[in-house]
Formats: sequence, structure tokens, C-alpha cells
Amino acid sequence: MTRKTEALCVKVFEKMQELAPQFSPSSAMTDFEEASVSAFRRVFRDVTVTGWFSFLQSIIKRIHKLGLKDE
Repeated sequence: MTRKTEALCVKVFEKMQELAPQFSPSSAMTDFEEASVSAFRRVFRDVTVTGWFSFLQSIIKRIHKLGLKDE
């Protein structure tokens, strides 16, 4: 994902919720981009977010590798 917008990040995290509805994290580690931090807080309301560079990129790569992406 080269242009990370909050809307795009929200879609990714909502897809995570759809695939694993019982998933309800209390904390999360994400990259330092404001879009991903805001999106995580919007989708997982009670989450505590800490930072890690390139986290969202690694999630996207894993989704593609596992074949979970929509065509």
C-alpha cells in the first residue's frame, strides 16, 4: 500500500473483524502513520495503540500471501 489513507486502513481492519469476529484486541502495535493509528482506534474502539514502522505493509503482504485478498 503506497498511499495509506484512513479510509483504506479502516477497510483493512474491518475485513480483519469480518474474518475473525471474535478478535477484540486490547492493545495493538502499528506503524507511526496517523491514518493507520486513527483507523485502528475507529474499528477497535477500546484498543491502546503503540507504534512500529511498516506494520501495515507486513499485514498486507501476509494477506496476499495467504490468499485472503478480494479480487
